[in-house]
Amino acid sequence: MYYAEKSRKLEVSAEGYDEALKLATIFNILSFLLNLFNMVVFFMQTQTLGKEALTRIWSITDFCIIICNVTVFSKVFFKDKDIDFLSFIRIIEAILIILIWFKSLYFMRLVGAIAPLVDSIFVIMKEMLYFLFIFVIGMVAIS
Repeated sequence: MYYAEKSRKLEVSAEGYDEALKLATIFNILSFLLNLFNMVVFFMQTQTLGKEALTRIWSITDFCIIICNVTVFSKVFFKDKDIDFLSFIRIIEAILIILIWFKSLYFMRLVGAIAPLVDSIFVIMKEMLYFLFIFVIGMVAIS
């Protein structure tokens, strides 16, 4: 009796998995369409601003977000199984989350009450770079 109940749960899980896969495919396609729109906006900005668009940190962040989204879409939609699929997708998604968080700081700077806090975050990040540089030199010297 226990094994029959367990196998019945597996069948329900398989059906639920198929439905979840369909929803994931739909959301993936919607994400790709939004990504195409972002790509068009990025190229319009590049035409308007010229070479200056490629030197701004926010434009570089937008471009990296577009590249990460296209990579995730192509790996998931075309079911590329050449490398360790899930770990690769999770790494790209983690990079994407960090980039989107970084891009959200740009929009938070537009709010007057939050702008000083965001500016202090950038000052702290800039100061941390010097610390990390000295820390890495120390770690290399010790090892």
